[in-house]
Amino acid sequence: MASELFALNVDGREVGRFAELITEPSPGVTPRPLQGHELTHLVQQSGGARQTKWPPITLKRGFIEQTALMRLKRGEALALSISLRGAGARTSSPVSLLRAQLGRTVERAKGGGEVAMEELHLMHEGFQ
Repeated sequence: MASELFALNVDGREVGRFAELITEPSPGVTPRPLQGHELTHLVQQSGGARQTKWPPITLKRGFIEQTALMRLKRGEALALSISLRGAGARTSSPVSLLRAQLGRTVERAKGGGEVAMEELHLMHEGFQ
């Protein structure tokens, strides 16, 4: 996997890591994979926008704890955030997703309490 990974956090605890994050970098632009440093720019750009509909975020090629995935599938209200985990133990400040919920998943294999994911789609109503 890449030296930088996107970490998915539930209630402040890391529950998964993914190699790629795909979304619209700005309103109306074709979705594309974002580089790690673009995560904070995405939030800054959206701060002044009066958007009512937000593009989904797709996390690709990674894993998630099985219990966290089940909680997402049940539609539980969870505090979801995404942070960038760099080489070593460096971690960026988390970007919180407002009222996030699971869109759909493309799962690969289960084992050891984790689920390998090809894609995890998150719907949300903005950033915090």
